[in-house]
Amino acid sequence: MRRRRGYSFSTLPLPKGVPAHIRDREDAQLFFWRMYREANGIRGLYGCPVYLCGSALRDDNADPRDWDFRVSMPDAAFALRFGPVGEWLREGETGNWGRTRWRWSDECVKRSKRASADLRLNVDFQIYPLSYARTFYHHLPRLQLDTRPRLRNSARLIELNARTARPSMTQAVGR
Repeated sequence: MRRRRGYSFSTLPLPKGVPAHIRDREDAQLFFWRMYREANGIRGLYGCPVYLCGSALRDDNADPRDWDFRVSMPDAAFALRFGPVGEWLREGETGNWGRTRWRWSDECVKRSKRASADLRLNVDFQIYPLSYARTFYHHLPRLQLDTRPRLRNSARLIELNARTARPSMTQAVGR
């Protein structure tokens, strides 16, 4: 088997903050390379950082029940993709789901299934509006999985791009 030029899993650096149960694995580089690959694909799709959150970050949890992948999308971009943030919040609070919540749920389930199959882990993927994530989750630990460096004002740039985007044909005709 030929080796690719300049490419080796053994030289892949693990990010700071990786929990011991991952860092101490025999296949840690390969395991995290798979995580990077999945997260970079998600980052490319949504244009927002991908984070590992929840119990998988605890050092004492060698076998997490699930792996929580989270994306915090600027509110304007979230609204373009799924519907108004206020409507998403109301539908979640009342349990009376409409178009906005179902579109969001379908997207989260689709990404969860794909990531679970690719990584052979139980991945729980969710996208949150940035305002919601900042309100409820800002104090919890998280680990950025994608390898794109954090850009200054990147959330602001994404929000501006979302606000200036042309409406789709279905939005233009009111469907």
